[in-house]
Amino acid sequence: LVHDLAGGSHRGGWRRVLRRRRALRARHRIAPFTHLLTDYGPVVPRGGVRALVTVHDLRFFEGHERGARAFLRRRAARKAWSSATLMACSEATQSALLRQGFDAEVIYGAAEEGPRPSRQPGEALLVVGRDEARKAWGAAQAVAATLGRELIVVEGDHHEDALRDAFARAAWLLAPSLYEGFDLPVVEALAAGCPVLASRIPAHEELVARGAQGVELVAPPTRTGAGWSWPDALARLEQGTSPETCAPPPWTWDDAAARVAGLIAAES
Repeated sequence: LVHDLAGGSHRGGWRRVLRRRRALRARHRIAPFTHLLTDYGPVVPRGGVRALVTVHDLRFFEGHERGARAFLRRRAARKAWSSATLMACSEATQSALLRQGFDAEVIYGAAEEGPRPSRQPGEALLVVGRDEARKAWGAAQAVAATLGRELIVVEGDHHEDALRDAFARAAWLLAPSLYEGFDLPVVEALAAGCPVLASRIPAHEELVARGAQGVELVAPPTRTGAGWSWPDALARLEQGTSPETCAPPPWTWDDAAARVAGLIAAES
């Protein structure tokens, strides 16, 4: 339910969230949330039910997205979050929330469970997600161009079949992000047996520390004028070998559901 609502916010703003909330209320037979933080601000409170809010990251406090940097400093937003139960998608996000005076429970994302697809990897490299400045896809494009290798791009609300095919064909998933709260494509790639070459940022380091196998971390890319440079990734790919074992951290969507249910029970 929480992910249904959060997905709605990314695909059309708070008006669409309100429409989805009405439909989900009928489907799940629950009272609506009083607040739901979206990319565009909190939904106006309606009723006296305590809010349950998922926080992916606080990049606007870390120097990104200047227009939103002061969002939670507004009294109404801080009041909404202070009265809500917050769920952080990683310890990195939890730490960022703590620095702003908010406590949160960590609820990790996971890959869909099921049989691992067969892989027939070639030389192609892969990026998955949304092309935002903090994702630094330009660094992946520069690396692929230098090596003369195809770069597969699966962007936006990708279809499951396209993603499965991309993981089966790619030699590596590239994750050059400068900032992440939680990088779900990395977890999905490892579940599909596709090795990952990622920037050394807290969210990626956390996955490795929590048991992910098949992730290799290198220094993040840097801007060079109008372009990008990712020399450590280029040097690693030129070695030609990749990890033999790939596995995501040992948590599942059932784990996440159980923790969310526990938070709801504690508030009831």
